[in-house]
Amino acid sequence: MKFNSFILSSTLAATILFNAHSAHANLVVNGGFENGVNPGSFTTLNAADSSSISGWTVTGGSIDYIGSYWQASEGSRSIDLNGLSQGTIAQQTLATVVGQQYLISFDLAGNPDLGPTIKTIGVSIGDSGLQTFTFDSTGTSHSNMGWITESFLYTATGTSIITFQSLTIGPTGNENFAAYGPALDNVSVTAVPEASTWAMMILGFVGVGFMAYRGRSQGVIRVA
Repeated sequence: MKFNSFILSSTLAATILFNAHSAHANLVVNGGFENGVNPGSFTTLNAADSSSISGWTVTGGSIDYIGSYWQASEGSRSIDLNGLSQGTIAQQTLATVVGQQYLISFDLAGNPDLGPTIKTIGVSIGDSGLQTFTFDSTGTSHSNMGWITESFLYTATGTSIITFQSLTIGPTGNENFAAYGPALDNVSVTAVPEASTWAMMILGFVGVGFMAYRGRSQGVIRVA
């Protein structure tokens, strides 16, 4: 009976852990930009391009799809949100659920080739409004981009569109020649577990620990 209880507790804890992991699944398709045409060193993509990077559409201006040109945050590809002008990319219809809170996370750096040294990016999801983030590219290089992770929370009101746009003007102060912008990689949107889920997980693992202790004292736990 004690052994059966141990199995039941273990199964319950594993089920809770699996459900929590599922809740943490990234809703973003191709968040690391690894799937798409081969950009070589880099290739410039213009507005309305929806086929070059799987899951993403260039919705304004132009961007550079970066391959070997500089160090990615993860994998081997990333984005410069300034191609020949300030660019915008978006992913349509993320399956966010009304009332659920989500953690939006992404890695940010900046094109080190030329100023301005402060690169500014705007991020929006659903009706969140525009969230702005900055990156200081001083001292960075192609081989040491200095990637940082930025994040914010959002409570969904339905399915969502996530958008990233450059707010960085080129070194001449002319937004029509803004070729050195914020770099983007490793985008994720994951559900934040409710407090009750964490409580169930904790109780489940406490139960497993207790039954394991009791089982050891009775000599019923076997290690294969």
